[in-house]
Amino acid sequence: AIVICLPLDIQENMFTSESPIFNRSPTRSRSFNFSSLIDKINSMVVDDELLLRNLLSNYLQKLGLKVTNKAANGHQAVDYYIDSYKKGTPLRFITMDITMPEMDGKEAVR
Repeated sequence: AIVICLPLDIQENMFTSESPIFNRSPTRSRSFNFSSLIDKINSMVVDDELLLRNLLSNYLQKLGLKVTNKAANGHQAVDYYIDSYKKGTPLRFITMDITMPEMDGKEAVR
């Protein structure tokens, strides 16, 4: 199983109605314009299976995401997450396997 997390602390108030990613029109309600953000998103793939890490990374890169980290377990994922935040390039999109050795996905997300 995979959990996809997108932190809500994204800079520049991107999830407010004043944000440029929300398009408002008189006939439609707010809609999310993902393509305007895709090239700004640092992402990480976390899975203990190398094949799945590579497949997910390739798929996300084809969608336009920048896969900056790949982790084999929850410990690595937490370390990469903290490190990227300290460097000023926080991860904004993470795919996380639930069952992994050492530290599983549920524990890593906590």
